[in-house]
Amino acid sequence: MVDFEKDFYANLGLLSVRFAKMEFKLTVILGKLIGADEELIPMLLTENLTLYRKLELIRKINKVRTHRESLMETLYAQVEDIRIHRNSFIHGVWGDPYEKDNDVFIECKVIKIKYEESEFPKQRLVKKRWTKSKTTTYRLTFIRTLITKLDDVIMSQDALISELENKQF
Repeated sequence: MVDFEKDFYANLGLLSVRFAKMEFKLTVILGKLIGADEELIPMLLTENLTLYRKLELIRKINKVRTHRESLMETLYAQVEDIRIHRNSFIHGVWGDPYEKDNDVFIECKVIKIKYEESEFPKQRLVKKRWTKSKTTTYRLTFIRTLITKLDDVIMSQDALISELENKQF
């Protein structure tokens, strides 16, 4: 394995670890918002929730708690911006990295089977189609940017958690 491949996979691994950390901290924030004394309670509540649903639950509960609403909305927007890419990074099938234009590129295929029907009534025709994957090409510089964004989100989450620990609802 050449150096640029090692660098790419190291950053991809770091990105995956940061995603997991950020998502766990959302569970901690939820626990603080609901006033759970036991760490296990928010984990049980969010066990089968997608990241999107977890964000929505935090947003709804904070409408009742009204803790730093503008900060929470900023955090929500930051996580949402990153969440869009999460599934492809975590569940994608990765190709081999290659160098081009002073950067490292890699293709990621997200395999998701989807059935679509399109009706054409005038022709009495129904077009049926199965799609199975979508391929996206990523740059190493983009992955590094996402890591930096996640680091910023995690710092904001840590500050919010500290505030919530000292707040009585």
